[in-house]
Amino acid sequence: VTDIHLEFVEERVRIRFHETLRLAQLDTLLIGGDTGISHSIAGFLTELEESLDLPIYFVLGNHDFYESSIAAVRKEVARLSAPSRRLRWLSQAGVVKLSETTALVGHDSWADGRCGDFLSSQVLLNDYLLIEELSVKDELQRIGFYRKERLLRKLNALGDQAAESIRPVLEEALRTYPHVVVLTH
Repeated sequence: VTDIHLEFVEERVRIRFHETLRLAQLDTLLIGGDTGISHSIAGFLTELEESLDLPIYFVLGNHDFYESSIAAVRKEVARLSAPSRRLRWLSQAGVVKLSETTALVGHDSWADGRCGDFLSSQVLLNDYLLIEELSVKDELQRIGFYRKERLLRKLNALGDQAAESIRPVLEEALRTYPHVVVLTH
């Protein structure tokens, strides 16, 4: 599943969603990000962990950082998943053996602004309003060229960090397994 945005789903519907997942008799659940927003992500992951008796591998999406910072959410998710028997944040899990021939790797990832003409774009994503490290709230009316260049550098740095983080994990998996599944947002 991906982009399930549970912050918009009433509790009774979430319970039905959990039941649907249980009835599917899954071996593993993969979550491709955008599970909730910063203040709700830990609760939603915990709900899933308590409801499903199976491994849950996940990455974070941009919405998971909304109303907070990337650093704070990553710290909270690391704290939550580290002691868990079933909840595994792929950005920190390394190579996950799924079978003798298949491994799973993943990372939260980022769109880094290198595709297209970022500096000429008139699009103002909510990411730039709701994620602390990217925030341009004080410049809502007009994002000046200098600010857009700074934002592009930050996006590029996040993209580079994601690539640098997953590269050695992916290389390790490919040395050992003929099949590698990559989960990203």
